Amino acid sequence: MKRRLYLFVTLAAVVLLGASTAVYGQLGRVSGPSPQTRSLTITVTVPVLVGIYLERNADINLGAGPNIGHYPPLGGVWPGYYEDNTRPIGVSTTNLEAFTNNVTGYTLTVQANPANYYAGLPVSQSFYADYTLWPATPRTADGTPAPPAQWTAFSSAGTTPVASKASPAAWEAHNQIFELQMLGTEPAGTGVVTMTYTIVSNP
Repeated sequence: MKRRLYLFVTLAAVVLLGASTAVYGQLGRVSGPSPQTRSLTITVTVPVLVGIYLERNADINLGAGPNIGHYPPLGGVWPGYYEDNTRPIGVSTTNLEAFTNNVTGYTLTVQANPANYYAGLPVSQSFYADYTLWPATPRTADGTPAPPAQWTAFSSAGTTPVASKASPAAWEAHNQIFELQMLGTEPAGTGVVTMTYTIVSNP
């Protein structure tokens, strides 16, 4: 009985060794009667990738076109709303794109830092909208207490949503337009706030 068991184990080892050789390829040199074969394996790895493209900075200057002449708002009706001077009125340019090859897509957010452009003008008075989704989005009308739903206030307290995708995508445009709300009590000044866009692959 013991001799039969030993023979079985030996044969099993030989069979497994042969199978392993076939699975992982046969490298090296071989010669002999025709035909002869060797084999190799190719491993392909495509990592999960995400990407962001930002084209330009924005500049909201109340003393330059198209804003000049409308600060303060006509008739003194506050709040007043003012546009990014680097974008012609009503025209969208490709200034934000996102990409992923993740099968569950991506989430794109933005966070402002610091909390104020300067003393008396908080970053929360500046807003962004996706011109790609809202091609008819106009500047908010003066006297409107708050911009409509397609506009989102920048925040330094945490990230705010910009775009999301539930499947892989080539580079997708999410062109941003910006506006500034002025309440009429802000002092003159100049300040810069960094808006950091972050893209993550969805779980």
